[in-house]
Amino acid sequence: MLKKTEYRNPNTTNIDKMSALEIAQVMQQENINAALAINTELESIAEAIDKISERMKKGGRIIYVGCGTSGRLGVLDASECPPTFGVSKGTVVGIIAGGYGAAEGEKALRFPKALKLTDTESGESVVGDTLKVKLRQFETKIFRMSNV
Repeated sequence: MLKKTEYRNPNTTNIDKMSALEIAQVMQQENINAALAINTELESIAEAIDKISERMKKGGRIIYVGCGTSGRLGVLDASECPPTFGVSKGTVVGIIAGGYGAAEGEKALRFPKALKLTDTESGESVVGDTLKVKLRQFETKIFRMSNV
């Protein structure tokens, strides 16, 4: 059975037949739906922020691992952290599961050479159960790193 995120969104089924205004309205409503969904998770998000902050104060890093678009967004976020938040390069790392071929050979996606117990790894997956991300999270548990 497909996960909810794998089904076609009924609100955008006929997007190719919509006017520009209708497309903008549908996109805005979907943005609102996403924001409302986050409201139910604010306590969990705050708890994760607190745990990750403590680890980073001890020299830990955030390591995003994802497949496809989720992985690319992790890499994008990691690349924006130094100029946006003033953290050192390498404090936030993005990795696309599947290696160089998955990222069209970008050299910036090398896996960190040494994992630290203070590191936090975040598995990025729209569906929530991408095999490569789950395997990476299993390896993380072996190293006893924090897993978000």
